[in-house]
Amino acid sequence: MSIEQAYKILPHEFVLACHTIKVIVEEFVYDSSENSLYGDWNDVTCTIRVATHVEEDGEHELTEEQIRNSFYHEMFHAFIFFSGLKQDEMIVQAFANFLREYETSKK
Repeated sequence: MSIEQAYKILPHEFVLACHTIKVIVEEFVYDSSENSLYGDWNDVTCTIRVATHVEEDGEHELTEEQIRNSFYHEMFHAFIFFSGLKQDEMIVQAFANFLREYETSKK
């Protein structure tokens, strides 16, 4: 999926706790150690970055489902940050999974 296609399914920005959260879609997202990530949340800059590709034994294009789920994962990191709760990867991923299942199964 291209960056342009990803922006058709993801927002460019949204407001959370009176902060504008910018959503940045990039071909690859890396942490400070140059590890390839699906995405990340930065509470200082109020940005969510989401990748369209990851490096894992070569380059892999992410599916639409992986991109949507990655966005929700990072969005829930933002929710938890503004709630003052402790960040927990398992809880964040569970809520991202629950939201995706809700979206795909609602009638």
